[in-house]
Amino acid sequence: MTKSMENKITQKTIADRNFTINIEEISGVAKPVIQKLLGKAQNPMSSIVEGTANLSSMVRSNQFFDDIILKNNKLKKDYDNWLEEGGVNSGKPEPRIPFIYNNSKEAMKYAGGTTDDFAPITSGIEAGTVKEIDRWADEKAFIKNIDDDAVVKTRAGGEIIQLINPLQGKVALTDYAGSFKKTQNSGKSIPIQIYNSMILYPKGLSQMSKTILAPFTHARNFISATAFAAANGILPFGNTKDVKAAWNALQALGPGMRKNNPFYRELLELNVVNSNVQLRQISDLLEDVDFGSTLNKLDSDYGLGKFLKGLKKLKRGAEDYYTAEDDFWKIFTYLGEKSRLKTAYENAGLRLGQEFTDANGAKQIFNDQYLKRAAADLVKNNVPNYAFVSDMVKGLRKAPVGNFIAFPAEIIRTSANIVETALKEINYKTIINGKEVNPLKMRGIQRLSGMALTTAALPLGTVAAAQAVYNIADDEIDAMRRYVADWSKNSVLVPFKDKDGKLSYIDFSRLNAYDTVTRPIQTVLNAVNSGRADEDGLIDDFVLGLFESTKELGTPFLGESIWTEGLADIYYRGGRTKEGRPIWNPKDTVGDKIWNSIKHLGDTQMPLNWKQMERIGLSIKPVVGIDGKFDERGNNYELGNELLGIAGLRRVEINPEKSFNYKIRDFQTGVRDSRRLFTAKTLGMSSNELGKQMSNRGSGRDFSYLNQGLFKPYFPSRKIQLSFQKQADELGVANPFREATDVINRIQNVLSKTSLDGDSFPDIKNPFDIDILPNLVGQVNQAIGSNPAATAMATAPGFVGQSNTNIDPVTRLTSAEEIFLDPTEKVIRKNQRTKTV
Repeated sequence: MTKSMENKITQKTIADRNFTINIEEISGVAKPVIQKLLGKAQNPMSSIVEGTANLSSMVRSNQFFDDIILKNNKLKKDYDNWLEEGGVNSGKPEPRIPFIYNNSKEAMKYAGGTTDDFAPITSGIEAGTVKEIDRWADEKAFIKNIDDDAVVKTRAGGEIIQLINPLQGKVALTDYAGSFKKTQNSGKSIPIQIYNSMILYPKGLSQMSKTILAPFTHARNFISATAFAAANGILPFGNTKDVKAAWNALQALGPGMRKNNPFYRELLELNVVNSNVQLRQISDLLEDVDFGSTLNKLDSDYGLGKFLKGLKKLKRGAEDYYTAEDDFWKIFTYLGEKSRLKTAYENAGLRLGQEFTDANGAKQIFNDQYLKRAAADLVKNNVPNYAFVSDMVKGLRKAPVGNFIAFPAEIIRTSANIVETALKEINYKTIINGKEVNPLKMRGIQRLSGMALTTAALPLGTVAAAQAVYNIADDEIDAMRRYVADWSKNSVLVPFKDKDGKLSYIDFSRLNAYDTVTRPIQTVLNAVNSGRADEDGLIDDFVLGLFESTKELGTPFLGESIWTEGLADIYYRGGRTKEGRPIWNPKDTVGDKIWNSIKHLGDTQMPLNWKQMERIGLSIKPVVGIDGKFDERGNNYELGNELLGIAGLRRVEINPEKSFNYKIRDFQTGVRDSRRLFTAKTLGMSSNELGKQMSNRGSGRDFSYLNQGLFKPYFPSRKIQLSFQKQADELGVANPFREATDVINRIQNVLSKTSLDGDSFPDIKNPFDIDILPNLVGQVNQAIGSNPAATAMATAPGFVGQSNTNIDPVTRLTSAEEIFLDPTEKVIRKNQRTKTV
């Protein structure tokens, strides 16, 4: 500051309210700059909100420019060293050239070309030109010398010019130089503003509504995070002392919290806490669209302003709890790692103050500081942490696709790190007290076992236990998968069966933090389980499973976001959700369609787990009837089941009657798609090209049959054959499938030679179709024929005769068949008798 605050503002001036000195005079910075930085509004709280957002943006902007210069200086140094060693003659590979230069001459030295290939990053070295690349620039805020090439430039006359941006006066390749200005102005363009308003802003709000502002999601977030400790071989809640220490350090409003703030500050310095992946990604996305500033513009002292104040307080409190839920398990894991490291080394004979070589090959002194750093590194590498998300993944948040993409990226990274850490611990050896020891071997085995238990044994064991308790066969689970929602199709489903035999399930994957890494495997297994019988078909199913698993792995990154899915339902899918549920009736008026569309989009922004709240509300109604516990689709809800849903343990009933409508729609869509596929041949695509494309998708055998115009018959899979044998053994009877195998093989042989070009289908008589009723009628006729009176009647004129009693010569049917067979069956029976004549 140019003048002392103490000299200008005294107790007397405060008492007299005689303020003739303003902040501009005291700071030496222009008033517009201060207003822009700190925000300007009548409401002081609004100024704080916008000012904080602006300060954050300014710091990040300055750090960005500094990092560019520092990186460029290193590149210059490496390249100069390479030149001094002989350049291409040194035998060393040419290092990467720098990309920022002091002048055109230096640019041509490193990058070649001519002066026309380069351009100044700013149009001059005057202070005002910096605004072209840095909107936060202050003409009086001169920078420190971080540039090895000197940030101080001189005019021709030798006058020293102080710079306010390290890129001021520099040159770069023309495209590079222009990119700085384009970046600065990109947010001001009309297309960018439209994109932010229509896509990014509602995308960020929808993600915030479904996580931070959803209380039940907080519960599931805390429960699912137990997997982070378990996967590292630490039993959740296994050490009550660590549980208490972690709880006391949390920075949220609650009993027992904020009691150990110094410990939390220490963890902040170690980068252990305050790194919730989902929360930080949402915060960055909202910052991208200038969320705080936008609310500030809407703010006022009345009405909307008071509502926004309440919304900000709610959001801030919810963020604190969301962070605390994540921090608890990171602190608990940190304490567990630290104590286990200490115990392992001490058991190997290491004592405080001794020197040793750690698992990374570095010399260390065994003390509390080492244990803190080592435990912190384990947590940062093995528990999801937003600080380690790559810039590429962070950048994807600005795309219209993807939901919380940073979290699955971190699950993949940390899962691999856990296995790598465990193997390193198992194989790590060092010298302690003159003896080679393996101090962390048991810790590595424990960590590897925890990972296996969390990702495989626990989910599969839970499913197996439920199957045993409720006597549910694998075939029933396979059948159940065909009627679950698309997002649960490849999930780990825990099955249940009520006393009436009706199936339901809990989607365990929604509660499993490591589902991202296990789902692709489950997807392949599901594809194989639902596969065909022959070996080629099995391989095809395995290939298709691999394709599907790749799709599952990429869904969090490339799938529709919550908001864009709502838009796609309306504009792309024509008023239907991905599951086929209609948003409006096609016969509705335009006004009704618009209103239903707005309601549908509103659901994507609805906070507080609104749908779950509605179900709980219906479940507590005392009356079961028209206005009772049923929703608009006729679904009934039970309070106990809905309360379990808070923890992610809600049972979902299988309703094949309702799901069958969607199956019909999928079938019709498949028929249309198949027709489109083979119109490609009409448009010039060769059979070889079609075959290659189908083979790449695992359907080469199917295409071969279709291309030859042959029908591919179904044959029961080996799994079904084994099921027949199992049932026969349990009943103590002969295996009916084995007895029917010859007949089935003959039928398959006939069908496999059937051409798809003809209009007729082979008339294969069902060997199990026994004419029970005709035989009974024959027995009655025989009894009648043995009666003397009946014999006399048979010889009477006009009587049809005994030989015609069973089969009518015109219809070719018996009287019983005329009564009991439907029209189609009558035609089939008539054709059979006609051919046998």
